[in-house]
Amino acid sequence: VTALVPSTDLAWKTMKEAGRWPASCWRELFVYGSFIVACGRVALGDAPDALRRIDLAFMVGGPQTVCNLFFVLVDPMVTREPLPSEGLALVIRTPDGRRAAIEQALLVNAHLEKIAVLDNPNPTDFQRLHVEPGIPVVLSGCMLGIDGRPWPALTKWPNLEYLARDLGHRVVPIEVGWPSEASFQEKAMSIREFVL
Repeated sequence: VTALVPSTDLAWKTMKEAGRWPASCWRELFVYGSFIVACGRVALGDAPDALRRIDLAFMVGGPQTVCNLFFVLVDPMVTREPLPSEGLALVIRTPDGRRAAIEQALLVNAHLEKIAVLDNPNPTDFQRLHVEPGIPVVLSGCMLGIDGRPWPALTKWPNLEYLARDLGHRVVPIEVGWPSEASFQEKAMSIREFVL
């Protein structure tokens, strides 16, 4: 298994340097090599590295069923790290002037028209009355589960402490900067690293 690590690292480096997907053989080498290396890492007791490798394989298009099986089996083996005692705060980082421009655009739109609010609309009516004619609407009450309670993600995902504590060990793709700028880049990092 350790002999395969340099090959998967080379495949990752090649994909990363290409900016987008080079020949599909590099992606296949990375994905299936990562599956094999992850199995070896679990056998050696290194569940965090195994999970990181499967997260990356999933990000580049690894088979969902295989990745999900790894996630279900390996994620419970990963120890959650404690959070800093001062807690977390959300900070939005934007280039100079962008935040003001975004806020002003929202403010201008708010004064142009009064937008209707629909509470849990019928999908057919929503399509006919708003989507097809292009009429804006604010939707509310659409995130309820079958049991009528709000979708748990509505309270969990905005909570940075929950994300860092319970999901901080997971690797996700992060976009840094604005896509229209030359400095824009995509990175793979843990949720904990991103939030902290």
